[in-house]
Amino acid sequence: MKKKVTAILLMISMLLIMGNGYGIGFVKKAEAAETTLGNENGFLLADKDKTATVYVDAGSEEVSTDGEHNYCGLKMIADTFADDVASVTGKGSKVVTDTKDMSGNIIIAGTIGHNKVIDALIEKGAIDSSGLYKDGELKWDCYQMQFVSGEALAGVGYSGVDKALVITGSNKRGAMYGLFHISERIGVSAWVYMADAVPHTYGAVYLDETLLEFNKPDMYLAKEPSVKYRGFFINDESPSFTGWAYSKFSGLNEKCYKNVFELLIRMKANYLWPAMWGNSFSDEGKEFKLANVVLADAYGVCMGTSHHEACCRAGIEWQKIYKKYGTSNEWNYDNNSEAIYKFWEDGIKRNGDYESTITLGMRGEADSALGGSVQQNVDRLKKIITDQRKIMDDYMAENPDSKAKDAPKVYIPYSENEEFFYGTDDGKIKGLNVWEGMDDVTVILTDDNYGNLRSIPEEKMRNRKAGWGLYYHLDGHVGTGAYEISGSLMSGISSRWKWS
Repeated sequence: MKKKVTAILLMISMLLIMGNGYGIGFVKKAEAAETTLGNENGFLLADKDKTATVYVDAGSEEVSTDGEHNYCGLKMIADTFADDVASVTGKGSKVVTDTKDMSGNIIIAGTIGHNKVIDALIEKGAIDSSGLYKDGELKWDCYQMQFVSGEALAGVGYSGVDKALVITGSNKRGAMYGLFHISERIGVSAWVYMADAVPHTYGAVYLDETLLEFNKPDMYLAKEPSVKYRGFFINDESPSFTGWAYSKFSGLNEKCYKNVFELLIRMKANYLWPAMWGNSFSDEGKEFKLANVVLADAYGVCMGTSHHEACCRAGIEWQKIYKKYGTSNEWNYDNNSEAIYKFWEDGIKRNGDYESTITLGMRGEADSALGGSVQQNVDRLKKIITDQRKIMDDYMAENPDSKAKDAPKVYIPYSENEEFFYGTDDGKIKGLNVWEGMDDVTVILTDDNYGNLRSIPEEKMRNRKAGWGLYYHLDGHVGTGAYEISGSLMSGISSRWKWS
């Protein structure tokens, strides 16, 4: 994190300066043109007189909550999709959550097991969902879409519909991706907000197998992602991103992050390390303290933390609240382990019920080394990771239904930690890579700030159970130089990719 600008933030700052004159987040809406997109014999999405309705079973889909504030992520994405239709045709779709309101042309978007209409169509055989399964389990982040007749819907108890386009998700992200697949096909860019990418307008839009790029007989079936977690790190974000966030939203709160989450889902990504220069993502909600976290969970964005922020804790939190855990503010596990342990423990308790990855290990404050010899650091990290695993085990024992039970544990051997992971070159000191305590931990390999990766996993190691990840700087500006990536090929890294 010793770069001055990251790829995504460089892009944002350039748009702020060089954009179309409106500034990020201002999408100029035009009157619908008197042209038609799609085959007029197809499924009418919208014209000047009417639009297709979108149905979401909000009562059955997953709801993210802090106990008081509730968000149905799929319903929120459906509302955004309705706005996309309006940006293209001038008339937005109506989103309904009651089957009594289904009529005319309708788009049904839902998750298997969480949408009663979709489940009824599957049970009746009107929809074949077998392509969403692999080895008897639902695929990850996958979806399919197909047209279903009004007669088929009437056959399962839902009359009054002319025709339906049914989006079936293997999980809620899959259903979200399916809605945004339509947005993309009618001309709405993933960067519609963040880059003011105003879509072309039409007087009418019709959907059919050609426009939606059906790749199977009578349906579109999305490929299961090759990389399980895909996203970026808002890294070294000040002043560009931070300045924009404060001027637009008065801070890096849920009003700001809503647009980042939407961008990720539009790009069919699912993973984010948040801004961390002077910021604490989990404590900076505007409407309520945990709003950023709850909203991320609702949008289906799995949250992680960087290489020096363990157990869902932001780097700046310790100095702010250390007195809650003891009298010393020393960030030193050799001398202050009891207090730091409790600090990490509360991080897991705070974030454990929301989709996250859990960073393990420890580095010095402000992206620095802890000090000591290689052997001292290897021994220290084994103690730290063992304690962090106990924190997670204890939390899951008390909260067996929390999302923490599925949270991947990750270790990022960045900077000086690379030697602690691999051990010394002469082989005299063995690193964490041969320690059994890492067997179920995803190792996120990193470059050296100049795009150089020490090694990709050797063939015999590529299929380790916990997999591999990649933390890669697409653009680096450091004290000794700068580079921009021109291209790369990675092999054997399929668990997590994180661009910075």
